[in-house]
Amino acid sequence: IETLFNNINKAIELRQKAINETKDLFNSVLNKVFKEVAEDEGELIKLKEIIKTEKGKKPKKLINESNNKALPYLTVDYYRSGVLKQYSEENEKMRIVKPNDLVLIWDGSKSGEIFISDIEGILSSTMVKINIKDVNFNNKYIYWVIKYYFPILNSNTTGSGIPHVSKEVFNNLLVPTPYKDNAPDLQKQKEIAEYLDNLHNKIKKLEELQE
Repeated sequence: IETLFNNINKAIELRQKAINETKDLFNSVLNKVFKEVAEDEGELIKLKEIIKTEKGKKPKKLINESNNKALPYLTVDYYRSGVLKQYSEENEKMRIVKPNDLVLIWDGSKSGEIFISDIEGILSSTMVKINIKDVNFNNKYIYWVIKYYFPILNSNTTGSGIPHVSKEVFNNLLVPTPYKDNAPDLQKQKEIAEYLDNLHNKIKKLEELQE
């Protein structure tokens, strides 16, 4: 029986090691991809030159059930686990998030984590919506760049109470940008984003199988 339990423990350790290595694999790919972009006739452009942010606000009135005028109040819980709890009848333009918008956790223990919204709603006060102001940049490409920088954003938060993303660190992130004909190569960005999407989906399925 002791031998059997030892073998089971060893199997559990090996499985956990495989899961950790799978998670590390994608991060190593991100590092490789963006390093190659920077070295292969690319440019490093500060993030603040490419995007602008709109911070969410907590509506004055929240309700538990939706109606024709209400929009869901999109909190971190929704983006991390799909939980919708409350709705708001306030539809101020600056607060609205639409499908495919980039949403970044600004305050909290996961500051710097980014999501692509799949729903229209009102953004909570702990997050910001990221708008691409330069037409030479692809939305999904910027998403993966910020994913790449998440460890840096998360480890360089400010605030003595609730940690939040450092504006200085965030705005000065250097975006590795492929160039063609002396301009950002939009098509190359799309190709890189598509490659990372496909690889991420494969790794996610592999993680699920290992779990």
